[in-house]
Amino acid sequence: MLQYHYDDNLHRRAAVVLEGCIIFLLDFLIPSACGKYLITNPSLSPENTFISKSGEAGILCEGSTIDITIIRIAFEKFLWSTNMLSRNELLCTKVEEALDKLPELTTNADGLIQEWGLKNYEEQEPGHRHVSHLFGLYPGQSINPARSPDLADAAKRVLERRAAHGGGHTGWSRAWLLNLHARLLDAEGCSQHMDMLLKSSTLANMLDNHPPFQIDGNFGGCAGILECLVQSRALPGASNPSIIEIRLLPSCPTSWTEGELTRVCTKGGWLVSFAWRNGGIVEPVTVKSPATKDAEAHIVFPNGSRTIVRGVQPKSEHHIARAA
Repeated sequence: MLQYHYDDNLHRRAAVVLEGCIIFLLDFLIPSACGKYLITNPSLSPENTFISKSGEAGILCEGSTIDITIIRIAFEKFLWSTNMLSRNELLCTKVEEALDKLPELTTNADGLIQEWGLKNYEEQEPGHRHVSHLFGLYPGQSINPARSPDLADAAKRVLERRAAHGGGHTGWSRAWLLNLHARLLDAEGCSQHMDMLLKSSTLANMLDNHPPFQIDGNFGGCAGILECLVQSRALPGASNPSIIEIRLLPSCPTSWTEGELTRVCTKGGWLVSFAWRNGGIVEPVTVKSPATKDAEAHIVFPNGSRTIVRGVQPKSEHHIARAA
């Protein structure tokens, strides 16, 4: 939330909670069996089951991928928070040391991201509704087609395997698949999952059918539509995390021939409005800068061209076109 609308008072209140979370995580992490990493143990991948080498069904593992992914995100958010508020430098040092010891995402011989952490297991249910090991793709941002193409390809293989075995059979799971494909810039995959969400998992009153009703599918479906049309993140490689990259129509299906967005809030607090037709932006794009000073945004158009907005007054509105 703070990355979309920064509030110093809210940040200082939330920082206390985050700090308590970090203290717990540092205490909970233990050395892996090989001694190289810090991991969670016991651990599991929510609701999913693997087949052990002896052929038995198993749940518990060392450092599941979702555990380590969420802990990595928590550590990174804490370091960002500490830098902003200049508090608890000692704890910051401990987090940096622990962060270096977390295992990276692992892929197996089939090119799939491993779900149960350091050890490779076969799923008992290959089409399971959860895709917890792809948390780093969505809602996280550690897997990205541009910055980590090998991991993005491995994530795509996971989704293909899930789909081949009947995945996405609940409404909320289908909505998650929509968001995951949007992050992979797979526009037609998004179209397929959006259609299935509406046809198979939406009731006549437009509520999500789990079954029965579950609001996750409605929220996730709305989030997925927005991910198809606008994505924002800290500019890769920039030393200043407040410099934001805003991508327009990153995963817009061809069947969404035209439309309009008004005042969508991106990371960094920018408000973006634009219309599109047949995969292109109907210029100009309107952006309103956040309340903070020295804000900078890189607007990326569907054809890859960029227009940079910087040095503008807080809360000022600007009409921009593609750079020549």
